Amino acid sequence: MTPPCGTPDWDRIIAHTCCMTGWTWDYVEDNITMPRLRALHEEWRRCPPLPIMVAAWLGIMPREESTGEELVERIRGMEKQ
Repeated sequence: MTPPCGTPDWDRIIAHTCCMTGWTWDYVEDNITMPRLRALHEEWRRCPPLPIMVAAWLGIMPREESTGEELVERIRGMEKQ
């Protein structure tokens, strides 16, 4: 189910975090706060995680229009409300 426009897709955000870190879904839900998520994304922008680098090396491009940066911007927008 797609969330309403402008609302973060928390399942997608959690799934992405799990894929990039190897953490479990429950761990991410229970332990990752907005400031921690923002810090992770800032670090990943500076130094991409291995799955991102391998995908880039293999020429694999995301199929969806949204980028990780767009997700972060949506999250930042939610914090300002």
